[in-house]
Order: sequence, then C-alpha cells, then structure tokens
Amino acid sequence: MLGGDDATAASQASERFRDRAVPQFWDGERLAGKEVSRSIGEQTRVAWDVYLFYRADAEWTEAGIPPPDAALAQVGLRDGGGVVATPGTLPARGDQSRLPSFLEGRAVIVGDNAELPALLAEVAAGYARSAGPAEAQPAAAPAPP
Repeated sequence: MLGGDDATAASQASERFRDRAVPQFWDGERLAGKEVSRSIGEQTRVAWDVYLFYRADAEWTEAGIPPPDAALAQVGLRDGGGVVATPGTLPARGDQSRLPSFLEGRAVIVGDNAELPALLAEVAAGYARSAGPAEAQPAAAPAPP
C-alpha cells in the first residue's frame, strides 16, 4: 500500500518470520484489502492497517469475509494520524470532528497512533474473556429443592 511495496520487498520482509509458522503472501492486486473493505460496506477504498475481530463461530465462506464484530484502523485524520474503531468497540475519545467524512457514522476516533498497541490489547482482552468455548464457562449452581 506504500510506494516501495512490491513482491521483492514483501519477500524480504517475510524473512523476519522464516523461523516461525507465520503465513506470508504478496497481494499485488490488493484483493484482500478490497474484500475487507467490501465486508464493512466500503466500495471505493482499499482497507489496510486494519485490525478485525470476530467471534469464534464466524465463518469466511465463498460468499466472502463476514463483517467483523469489531475493527480498529490507523487512519489519516483531518489534522494528522490516529486510531479509529467501529462504534461500540471502544469509547470515542477526543475531537470527533477530526474524523474523515467517509468514516462518519461508521467509526469513532479512539486514540493516537502511539496508543495502538494498548488499544488492540484492550479489545483483544475483551474477546479472550468472552469468546472461549462454552464448556469452559462456569456452570450455574443447581436450584435448591
């Protein structure tokens, strides 16, 4: 998505992960970003620097990627960069008038780029608490006779 991005640069970047089981691929046609955009109702832009959260039972099918349950993204705001989230993911923070017009009604500003790791950890922790298997949840105590 940046000027120097190409198959060679992607291959070089993937070398950092060669000793780990981390899938890497080059998507020169930006098909993945276009499909992510489609899943969130955006038809003209290509998604990138986006973090999507799904419940454990979400299915990606031949019909495409389902809409995420929550999403965060780094975006250019009217006066610099920041982090936005889908409504309900995290509380809105700061001057919401900085939000680009194409995101109005679809995202809220939740922080600055430097806060991204903490914001991601906050959303992920919520999913870790709530998205576990049903059998791992404590059973309700039986009612007294």
